[in-house]
Amino acid sequence: NGVADIEWSTDYIPDEINRIKETITQWETALGDHVDLVYQGWEAQARENYPLAVETFTKIIETVPDAYLGYYLQAQALEAGGLNTEALADYETYRELAIEAGDYPSDAYDEYNVDYQIENLSAYIGIDPQAVALYQQAIDLYDEPEESVSLYTQAIELAPDFSDAYLQRAYIYEYSLMDWERALADYRKYEEIDGESDLSSSTNRLEELIALPEDAQTCLKAV
Repeated sequence: NGVADIEWSTDYIPDEINRIKETITQWETALGDHVDLVYQGWEAQARENYPLAVETFTKIIETVPDAYLGYYLQAQALEAGGLNTEALADYETYRELAIEAGDYPSDAYDEYNVDYQIENLSAYIGIDPQAVALYQQAIDLYDEPEESVSLYTQAIELAPDFSDAYLQRAYIYEYSLMDWERALADYRKYEEIDGESDLSSSTNRLEELIALPEDAQTCLKAV
């Protein structure tokens, strides 16, 4: 049987299935009966059972050492579960093995290019893992601004120096909730913690908006 013929115990089918199906198909000869571990791991991850997802993806690594994408999948599960140090190690292992195999994408926007994840996770090392998990949940809720702000706020309460949480919350305040005073405060806090970034264009713009008469502000926020 091929990838498309695998029997599922639930109706859950991850979005990544179509993006990775071609790669998994290439493994079928090597993985044999173990190819369904990918799907089992995804299902566990979708149910937020991250330990089971990691355990399942580990079986891929142990069964087929050359299937380096197993490290990529395991890293995703570890990251989702808030184990950022371990996820970083797996992303780096995946990148190293993929480069050795001549199979590492040169396109920075390719889904298998993990440079961005490695850079981000490196920045999050030392930050409360629960705060990072809340931050990542908030990122996914960009179309639910109030819930997103609540999650960023919880992350900041756990990690008061979490600069990226202030920055992302500022974006929500400014563009979604039109709360310019709070956005300005968060931009300034981000600059204070980061120490290198210059957000003067954003802070100056907000200062000008806040200085407008109340009726003018109301009209702009209604647009």
